[in-house]
Amino acid sequence: EIFGTSNVYYLDEVDGARYEVTFGNGTLGRKIEDGNIVLLDYISTNGEASNKAFDFSPTGLVAGQSEAIITTVQASSGGKPRESVAEIKYNAPKYFAAQGRCVTLEDYLTYTRTLVPNLDSLTGWGGEDNDPPRYGDVFVAVKPQNRAFYSYVEKQNIRLQLTERNLVAIRINIVDPDYTFIELTSDIYYKPDATPTPQEIIAQNVHNYIKNFSKGELLTFDRVFRYSSLIADIDAQDISIRNNLTSVRLRKTFIPSIVSENNLDLKTNNTLYLPNQSYVGTLTSTKFSHENDAGSEVANCQFEDLHLGNTVQGRLRVIYVDPNTLEKTIVKSNVGKVHYDTGKIEIQGFRPLSYDNDKLDVFVRPAINDITPVRDQILAILDEDIKITMHAVVDRDGNDPTRNTQTVSSSEN
Repeated sequence: EIFGTSNVYYLDEVDGARYEVTFGNGTLGRKIEDGNIVLLDYISTNGEASNKAFDFSPTGLVAGQSEAIITTVQASSGGKPRESVAEIKYNAPKYFAAQGRCVTLEDYLTYTRTLVPNLDSLTGWGGEDNDPPRYGDVFVAVKPQNRAFYSYVEKQNIRLQLTERNLVAIRINIVDPDYTFIELTSDIYYKPDATPTPQEIIAQNVHNYIKNFSKGELLTFDRVFRYSSLIADIDAQDISIRNNLTSVRLRKTFIPSIVSENNLDLKTNNTLYLPNQSYVGTLTSTKFSHENDAGSEVANCQFEDLHLGNTVQGRLRVIYVDPNTLEKTIVKSNVGKVHYDTGKIEIQGFRPLSYDNDKLDVFVRPAINDITPVRDQILAILDEDIKITMHAVVDRDGNDPTRNTQTVSSSEN
């Protein structure tokens, strides 16, 4: 409560990104008089410049001691530029509508934007739209700047701050992004005599463009991957490029346990490729070792799907393919399910003995090449997902090069 004798001041932003300090009028706060001395102390910040600071030194006494050891648990974060005019126009009406409480989904998102430092992207949905449904819950997915996830402590802090504004019996869930990676295999056909640029440089330029495409067009919630836009832009990277044939696979990654059975769902949220009832090859994976029914270890195994006729489901199984004869051996006939209509892969009772690198990748072929994310899903294209092969095309006999060509060399980036 403010009285006429309260020592208060008011801070307002005015034109030119400057601030104005005013004092009370004798009713709402003490009125200043002639001869009063006003001292203003303030902190001037440098926005993003202070992010990622990790080494700190004490500038004074700590608990009365002049010598103190500082252990940094987490690098500094939260610094960001001043809101733009467009951001203010977008956020201000939502802050006003929320009125300091969280009732609607938009209220939760509005206050998450306000409370969460270093926020890059967020989205939310009600429990009735969750998979599976969880009535009475609200979900807020958050992605930080310059890293993939917030820590558990940071997410708990967000949840507690939102709970303080929660006026109804709603359970708040702060969740991580669910990344789905897009693997691109591109065969690029170009005419060497149309450009002085070596094919290695052309391939690198295309690679860099795809990386920038991922950063600019993906990597946040609700960003759709548009296949036609990408392949058109690949053709435009050099005047010598005539066309490209680019295939798409989706990659989901997980770290399996080798001491206990793994039971989890991998969700691509997009329909999977299934051209006919007998088709095999929608799903595969990186290599791992697995025990067969006789109890022997089999190296270089991988996942494979087997469609169950007249349904939209398939069985997930473990196979081994002999690299010399290409003979296929079923190592484990059932380790889960594949839902072709929803793109969900259920892994059930799977326990590898070892696996390559530090993760296991599962690849699926989508039914269409435009990929739409759902809920907490974020699409991304990483360096390891870009595979480029250059094909130099020349005329055979000087006729129309669009109909009479041959591939004379290739190199993979």
